[in-house]
Amino acid sequence: MNLAFRWVAVGLEIGTRINPMLLRLHMVNSSLYLQAKCVSSTPPSTVSSIIRDLVSARARHVVVGTAMIYHNIRNTAAVVLSLGYTMTRPLYVKESSASPNRRLKKSRGSLRNQPSLPEQLVTCYAHNRRLWAALIMGLFVISQWSFQSSPWNVDDDDERMSGVPELAEDSRPTSGRQTWPYHKDSRVENIDNDGLERRARQAEQSARNLETYDCTESPVIPQSVYQPQSALPLPVVLLGSRNATEDEYHGSLLDGISRSRYLYVSTIALYDLGERTWQSDTWQVPSAKVVLPTVYIVDWAALERDCHALEHMMAETQVPSNAFFVYFDYSSSARTKVCPCIEDHFTKERIRLAKRSLVQERYWNQSNDWVEIGEVPSNIGNTITGGPVLHAPHALREPFVDLVKRQVGTTPSAKKLVNRNRKTDVSFFWRKGDNSHYSFLRRLVGYVVMDMGKKYRWLVKILGDEDAIEFNLAQPEYADQLLNSKIVVVAQRDEWEDHYRLFESMASGALVFTDVMVAAPRNLRNRTNVVIYDGPESLQKLLRYYLSSKQAKTRLTIARRGYEYVMGKHRSWHRLEALLFGTQLTQPNQPDMDAPLRKRGKSRKQYSDRATT
Repeated sequence: MNLAFRWVAVGLEIGTRINPMLLRLHMVNSSLYLQAKCVSSTPPSTVSSIIRDLVSARARHVVVGTAMIYHNIRNTAAVVLSLGYTMTRPLYVKESSASPNRRLKKSRGSLRNQPSLPEQLVTCYAHNRRLWAALIMGLFVISQWSFQSSPWNVDDDDERMSGVPELAEDSRPTSGRQTWPYHKDSRVENIDNDGLERRARQAEQSARNLETYDCTESPVIPQSVYQPQSALPLPVVLLGSRNATEDEYHGSLLDGISRSRYLYVSTIALYDLGERTWQSDTWQVPSAKVVLPTVYIVDWAALERDCHALEHMMAETQVPSNAFFVYFDYSSSARTKVCPCIEDHFTKERIRLAKRSLVQERYWNQSNDWVEIGEVPSNIGNTITGGPVLHAPHALREPFVDLVKRQVGTTPSAKKLVNRNRKTDVSFFWRKGDNSHYSFLRRLVGYVVMDMGKKYRWLVKILGDEDAIEFNLAQPEYADQLLNSKIVVVAQRDEWEDHYRLFESMASGALVFTDVMVAAPRNLRNRTNVVIYDGPESLQKLLRYYLSSKQAKTRLTIARRGYEYVMGKHRSWHRLEALLFGTQLTQPNQPDMDAPLRKRGKSRKQYSDRATT
């Protein structure tokens, strides 16, 4: 029932409970008057249905309801105050036939010469009865409005939400994706119900399609070929761009291979896109009594998806017959591209593509000032490789973890980070009013945070060297502010999903708010390890809700789960192992442990330049 019908129903309920005869004095036309005769004897539970049949115009509802509530509250207040005055009157008035209302005379200077408190209340009400009635009615309206606008409690029944319920620590599923985050609660007014329902259906369908690209269902290396053993790690040949050796993607891949107990770097080959030359560095490999399959991993985004460069690098490479080839495409484009020349060196069943971006048709909608979340198609690259495309979102970068460790002064842990004394209520790391391309959503979210007012301590700015941030290098000022923030708000770009700030904010021990992601990382769940908003109104409501003192424990609980989720399942070696073997193998679900040391082999052949024609 909308607010207008609720408003009239409240007015009629007050009238029927206080004095049914008052209704006759406040009807605005004959039809309402005739129908109101039966309202006084009608149970309050059916009042809303009667009102819905009486009037159809919302403005008329508000006028009638306001008049009823105003007059009923005014008359009720008059009766209550008059009754109180009558009950206390014998204490202050001497009954006599000559002057029955004359006050008792007391000695000069006595406090009884002053009007009593009940008399002052009655006099004040008599002179300002309309103001008092309006004040009482306003307080009543505010209480009703705040009740309707308050977000749900995390301990509410699961029937109130259509997304994923809050899960216990020991009952989290091992599979499944995040569905649409918002429940269908009648207390929360949605401006565009049709649009929300459409986006909900779209997100749920995308979540089902995303299961197709889950690495746990179809890993690169099946167990029938190789069963992971730390004593027999697989050799990896890393192919990338010489121009991107400092690039975050190349560094993340190299870091994950070096720290995994089931992989090691055998060769690094880098291609210079400008000079059209490439270099290789072969490492000494541990001796093994069995022949193990070699894994070729190409940093596809760093090579700018250049098939010509990849063909030149593979032309002089001796590929074993049991080798696997994996494209790692960390670009923001959802378009898939592979090179036919690779099939000359590998069987098609052993060629796979792992992509960060799977969402299509995501864009900024100026008509409703929010993003269209897009969708995940069901047939991305089904025929170009030997298996379905694998979803490979960003992993947590180890340089950021090392930076947090230096800032804290010890090894980070969930208990130490989450329970830190944090001075800033809300932080959002973006430029105020930035109009750059693909950042309208972030600009709007920044304004929403700035509108929180002086009651909260908020920060909306980029901290650190902006040039370094453009290259995704972690900054000390940025990490320090994360550690001092209770809530960190993040937002995707307008036309693609996934960024480093999501996992870095969760790894700082703060409660993280993110906008809706249709291709969210596996087991990222609303109200369990993150909070998801879907508009400016919901963002402000949720911020005020989780910043309240009553929800402090809930905020810390979700923040702790977020820290454990990221540190235990989404570090660089976790990502590689999940894609290659279908599950995390090295220190899974151990968020408080130090990262495994990087294996550093001895180079046999240092960077020999090879010209290509």
